[in-house]
Amino acid sequence: MDKKKQTGLGIIGILLDGNEVLLGQRNKETGKGLWELPGGHLEFNEGFEECIKREFLEETGITIEVQRLVSVSANKAYGNHYVVLGFLVASKSKPKIFHREPENHSAWKWFDLEKLPELFIATKDAIRDFKAGKIYSGK
Repeated sequence: MDKKKQTGLGIIGILLDGNEVLLGQRNKETGKGLWELPGGHLEFNEGFEECIKREFLEETGITIEVQRLVSVSANKAYGNHYVVLGFLVASKSKPKIFHREPENHSAWKWFDLEKLPELFIATKDAIRDFKAGKIYSGK
């Protein structure tokens, strides 16, 4: 089977500090310049919580705890097809961000949930669902 035709599974996390959410600006060709939540692809034989904890640590240096599932979306944007699970996560203390993968993200910043920049599709879906209190909106 053509690998480009397969459906991927992504895991992203919403980390809040008050009413602000942590977002990274994409430095990859697809969606370059758009902002997204930390996260990535589920690896073979990896649990959902393991994945988001690993991705947060790899991308930002932040150790997190997973609280609950807040979003499930399927998107076909950018010529891909992904099912994306969004989790609300927490940090044990005020997180200090380490920019660990500059090839993937040009910056990490906190944004007010009501004043967000232009978002990558999976992040847009997850934040919409989280704010609406619906895990799946069908959009």
